[in-house]
Amino acid sequence: MRPLPETRSHSQKSLFETPSESRKPRPSWWTPLWQGLVSDKDAKHRNAMGSSIWLFLYLLTYANRKTGVVRRSIESIKLDTGSTLRTINRDLDRLREQDYITILEPKPLLKIRIEKWKEFKKDV
Repeated sequence: MRPLPETRSHSQKSLFETPSESRKPRPSWWTPLWQGLVSDKDAKHRNAMGSSIWLFLYLLTYANRKTGVVRRSIESIKLDTGSTLRTINRDLDRLREQDYITILEPKPLLKIRIEKWKEFKKDV
């Protein structure tokens, strides 16, 4: 059996990586965002969301364009964002308590509805 190299480049896969660790990067994606979320002179959304806005923006990019429903595992969110499980759970709770999301199913995949979702139309 060959010894493992001391160092490896980012393009080399370890023999011990799980499929989720070695998954291919997703292409960049964009999402529509209502101006009122960020142009808010009274800071209503900034105060309500705080740092949870980063998870909210992440959820927007994975939402179904017609329904506003997101299906993601906590592990996928953790791997994609680099956030800890504690942070993800805290942010989900804050977004839910402030009525930005509704958790429809908690397991095995989170099924989350983004509240006040507007269907994405191609002519926008």
